[in-house]
Amino acid sequence: MTEAKKTIVYVDDEQELIDLVGMVLRHRGFRVVGALGGCEGLEVIRRVKPDLVLLDLMMPDMSGDQVYRCLKNDNTLKHIPVVITTADAAQKTRTLYEQLLKANGFVPKPFSLRELADTIERALYPQPNEMGRFAT
Repeated sequence: MTEAKKTIVYVDDEQELIDLVGMVLRHRGFRVVGALGGCEGLEVIRRVKPDLVLLDLMMPDMSGDQVYRCLKNDNTLKHIPVVITTADAAQKTRTLYEQLLKANGFVPKPFSLRELADTIERALYPQPNEMGRFAT
């Protein structure tokens, strides 16, 4: 019996990037649902209840930061892992999301598709560290 495909909702304001990333992730065996912008993204996430959210931070209608906070404040969605993508690669931004807000990954733009896919797989399938604990 094969494991069901994991579903990823990718929220970004660039349709071409959603299409490209979706194609690569489908090739890796994921089901990908694209959402154009933060408002649509939040609606799609609530409807689909994905296994992971891939979330751009800088969007014109509703920022990824707002979407992230909505997810983490919703008891039915807060367990969903979130991987952040953003053109703001500043260390303070990375630290904020990885350490303080507990995002499950951070990939600065422009990113390699392999790096992005590997980060998503680590978030979905955490491996035990050398102490036998699972990385968060």
